[in-house]
Amino acid sequence: MKQLIFVVFFTAFSAISANAQKCDLEIFSEGYEKFNLYLNGIAQSDTPKTYYEFFEIPHTYYEAMITFPNEDDTLIKPLSLSPNTKTIYAIVYKEKREKFKIKFRDQTGLNATTFNVQANSKPQTTQQESVLRIEKTNPNCQKISGGFNEMEQIRIRLNTFNYDEEKLNYLKDELQQKCFLAIHLFELLTYIENENYRLNAALFIKDHTYDIENSKVYVNAFATNEFRQQYLNSFP
Repeated sequence: MKQLIFVVFFTAFSAISANAQKCDLEIFSEGYEKFNLYLNGIAQSDTPKTYYEFFEIPHTYYEAMITFPNEDDTLIKPLSLSPNTKTIYAIVYKEKREKFKIKFRDQTGLNATTFNVQANSKPQTTQQESVLRIEKTNPNCQKISGGFNEMEQIRIRLNTFNYDEEKLNYLKDELQQKCFLAIHLFELLTYIENENYRLNAALFIKDHTYDIENSKVYVNAFATNEFRQQYLNSFP
């Protein structure tokens, strides 16, 4: 009898836990501008759209990067998602600053039937839900270690070293068990001035890039074609 109760309890608990670890996400443009959405470095569509909606996606760390086909703006924002909730973000244009911004709009339980987003601010669309693309090609990375806050601490620490060799050794120690998005790791390369040390750093952090398919961007950190080619030669 005890075993039966335990099995029933465990099954119910597992179902509740599994459900609690899901969430919905919606991101739309208030001005109907089309944009490209990247979540954790993965493009979420092949063409720009005005509206993305994802249902029952895993509750984990997500960092959004948004680009526009006809604008130079690139927006980056960690998303604050909670289990068993729907979270809505809007892309808005700030006329005073002449820039786009990602604004939090609403977060409501999945069982709720209404949302606090103004009806006239949300584009009317008949698009089907977006299918979350979460594939990654780096087997060394099980998850993203952190976002803005942790990367900021690494940058501050890098500034305390006077020599490139010290900076390289620090990066190897700090990133040994961690993975970050390419867009953040690229910036770390700019702290190393010597191209030899920079190449060594780029080859190392490539293996710690969560979205490793984007790691070719590191080639832009080199001033000379010689080092650019040496880095590109590291790819199959």
